[in-house]
Formats: sequence, C-alpha cells, structure tokens
Amino acid sequence: MLYKFLAVICCCIVLIDNVNAHLIEWDAFNTGDGLAVKDDETGLVWLDLSLTAGEQYYEADTLFAGWEHASYEYVEELLDNVFPDITFTGFLGSTYSFEQGCAYSNIEGTCYQTAKVWQDLFGAIVGNVYYQKIAYGMYQDEYGILRMGGSYINGSVSANRYGVDFSADYSSYYDVRYGNNEFLNFSSFLLLTSSLPEDTLVASLNVDEPNNKYMLMFLVGGILVVSRQRVA
Repeated sequence: MLYKFLAVICCCIVLIDNVNAHLIEWDAFNTGDGLAVKDDETGLVWLDLSLTAGEQYYEADTLFAGWEHASYEYVEELLDNVFPDITFTGFLGSTYSFEQGCAYSNIEGTCYQTAKVWQDLFGAIVGNVYYQKIAYGMYQDEYGILRMGGSYINGSVSANRYGVDFSADYSSYYDVRYGNNEFLNFSSFLLLTSSLPEDTLVASLNVDEPNNKYMLMFLVGGILVVSRQRVA
C-alpha cells in the first residue's frame, strides 16, 4: 500500500515538472467571438494577431480599450512554450530569412503542425496568394528593439516558425518602412490589461511552483524515513 502511495506522489512530481502553458480560444469583446487566447496556466489573455495585422505598432495599444502591448518577458515565455525546439535554417537576424523551415507533416507536435496550431489559436491573415497564411506578432525586447515571433504557412508544402532568438531589427527606420507598406503582414502582441497579474503575484508565481515540487519530495522522504523506523 505504501509503495502505491509513493508511486502516485512520484507521478505528481513528474507532472508538475512537465506542465506547459495551456492555450485555449477565448472571447475578446463579446460572448462567443473567439478573438482571444487564454493561457490557463498564467491567466493571461492575448488578443488574436489577426486583429492588429498591418496596424502601426506604436499605436496598436490604442485600438482596443483595455488592451495593451505585451512586455517581452510575457511574449518570449509564450513563444518558448509554443515553439520550444526552434533551430535556425536561415541567416541569423536576416529580415527575410526563415528561422526554422518545416516540411509538411500531419503528425501532431511536429514543426509544421505547431506552426498551424499557432495560427489556429491566434488567427492568421492571407499573404500574397490565397494559400499563404501569416501570423506574426511584434514586440519590444529588453532594449526597446522591435522583434517578431510567430509562424508562416505556405499551403500544404511547408511552414516557418519564428521564436525569441530571431534577431531581425524592425525598429530601424520603422516609420519609413511602415509607410512603404513593409509591415502589412505584421501584427502586435496585445494583452488584456485586466488579466495582468500584480507584481507581488508574479513574484509568488515564480516561487510557488518549485516549492510545491520540493514539498512533495520532502513528503516522500519523510514517509520513507518513518517506514524504515517502523521496520527497524
């Protein structure tokens, strides 16, 4: 009986270690609109990227009341959770090179399918031709430089994914480039202001998860010690 109990505890520890962000479709403005994405783990609510496509980045947070630019910490955590295995296939930092090329696959969890899931959640716009789908989000990194993350799907042929390591600088001459329609396919990462946690809550969230794991480990250790004492 004791060993069964220990097995359950160990399973709990493993599960805690492997929990990732759970992203689900959410409502942004009206019931049933499905124009947002909620992270069930953090409570953050993201606006669909399709709603800010082609909009000026620095004005995007004025388009919808109650929504604001997402800080780089939140964006990069999101990208890392959705695209944890990004590798470069294009020249590092080149604006028009792909960060990771994905051959078509219908297998869940593969590179192509994660690019598709991203677009299913955050919305996508049509590119130069009808079968090209784009869901790029801009954000400012810790140095105030405009970066981008998201995915591009070229029909049922291939896809490309962009994560936190893609270092193209979109800040340089941004207004001129925006005026030249260079950013028509780019959106902005916006968060529902009311979903943002208080600073103290953020701090506690950063601490609580590992503490829970360690508490379980100490509990298992305590049970083993007591068990050995009884046997002795």
